[in-house]
Amino acid sequence: MKQIKTIIFDFGAVLLDISLQRAIEAFSQLSGKPVAVLSESIYETDLFNAHEKGQLSNTDFLNRLSAQLGVEVPHQVLIDHWNKVLVDLPKERLEMVQSLRENYRVLLLSNTNAIHVAQFDGMVNQHGFEGGMHAMFDKVYYSNEIGMRKPDPAIFEYVVEQENIDLSEMLFVDDNEANCKTCRALGWQVEQMKPNSGDFSFFADYGIQY
Repeated sequence: MKQIKTIIFDFGAVLLDISLQRAIEAFSQLSGKPVAVLSESIYETDLFNAHEKGQLSNTDFLNRLSAQLGVEVPHQVLIDHWNKVLVDLPKERLEMVQSLRENYRVLLLSNTNAIHVAQFDGMVNQHGFEGGMHAMFDKVYYSNEIGMRKPDPAIFEYVVEQENIDLSEMLFVDDNEANCKTCRALGWQVEQMKPNSGDFSFFADYGIQY
């Protein structure tokens, strides 16, 4: 095994603790619709995916979400409920990223949307780090900014091309099985984490120190 030079992190459920259930429950209380129904009608739908690819503005997304929920409320109410997905960004994980950058190129590759992106910088800065997410990593790749989302092979190939990465010298860390499966098929070295576990002990297997 060659020495790792580049580490690519997913964000949600890897560095950032998330809970899709919290947002669904909030939308259920707002709309009166069952949690089970909303779970199927909001996540991994055309609406959800289009927003994460940057194909819908926040206004269009919120208008369609409002119609889907059957409610007429200010957009800020929907935004506040949507942001309940974002639970916690532990300071020690940010410190780990900064420590890793002393010896490795550290990238972020995240499926996300403009509403959540707007929250990320504040979550970073509240821990005393300046410059938000783009200062935290050597490069940030957000799905809504590049028009592709995982597990589409095209997004992984795009990052490799942009970074000129030697696959034998990189490690990708994600919690999603479909994302990891696609990457392995493309020849990536992958570690699939248990969501929200904060367990990075596998770095030792690659000789990665921080």
